[in-house]
Amino acid sequence: MIDVAVAVIQRADGQILLTQRKGEQDFAGSWEFPGGKFEIGESIEQALARELHEEIGIEPVVSAHLITISWRYAHKAVRLHVWRVTQWQDEPVAKENQPMRWFSLSELSGLSFPPANRGIVSALTLSQAYSITGKFADTNELIARVKGALSLGAGIIQLRAKLPVADYLAAAQAILPIVHAAGGHLLLNAPVDVWRQLPQAGIHLSSDKLWALCERPVPKDVLFTASVHSLEQMEQAQLLGVDALLVSPVLPTQSHPDEPALGWQAAAELVAQATVPVYALGGVGLPDLSQALTCGFQGVAGIGSFWKLSV
Repeated sequence: MIDVAVAVIQRADGQILLTQRKGEQDFAGSWEFPGGKFEIGESIEQALARELHEEIGIEPVVSAHLITISWRYAHKAVRLHVWRVTQWQDEPVAKENQPMRWFSLSELSGLSFPPANRGIVSALTLSQAYSITGKFADTNELIARVKGALSLGAGIIQLRAKLPVADYLAAAQAILPIVHAAGGHLLLNAPVDVWRQLPQAGIHLSSDKLWALCERPVPKDVLFTASVHSLEQMEQAQLLGVDALLVSPVLPTQSHPDEPALGWQAAAELVAQATVPVYALGGVGLPDLSQALTCGFQGVAGIGSFWKLSV
């Protein structure tokens, strides 16, 4: 396993600095985040600072962990230690004569990256809060609660409701423009054939539905998340090209009191083997966000923190 320090250089306006791989390198022509392999005895911070100095001539001042991704190519295995750098000294310069450009977050999805970098793009563009809908009496209440969840920072709204298909789609259509106007993502917790009737939304699948699939069920520009409870399920979801995962139950829950919880340590060990962002689900909420981030999660997912507090 080759350990690699990777830097997401992000300006105050949100733009990201990328370099382009040259003709003699693997994945030539692809864009990538600056960085490189650890040298013997280096810490992550030391490797990051050295690589940024050698590659683009800057010294990181303010940085924070974003995601760690382990990836196996046919000829090598890498572990990417990805840090977001938001302040630095000096101006970036392409010291190795590599093409270099600033890109907006919205442009990243249209670029070609080495496969291991896909999870970095997801981690950059997804929020730390993922809201799952709870009970609602009618469309007006649904709209009010969704607005409340968005105001609490939820960047993803998963519509989970036991309704006839027509009623479910009507509910989704009512909140879709509200979620999009807030810059968020609406996910349908529904079969793929139901999603096809509202392809402007994304899709969320439960772990049991993953085994019926042999390929990604939606286009690459559609957000696709899945719930998993084990390493086997996680690996299946990643083979299908999932963009983000929900791991549960991290802590005991009132809804499933007899289901054993993973606990933070075991959950962190599972997250460490993911190649995409992972949200903590089950017995957790916004007050647990700091703990979740410390354990390597992208953020937290749930109903209570967003549904009960939002109205």
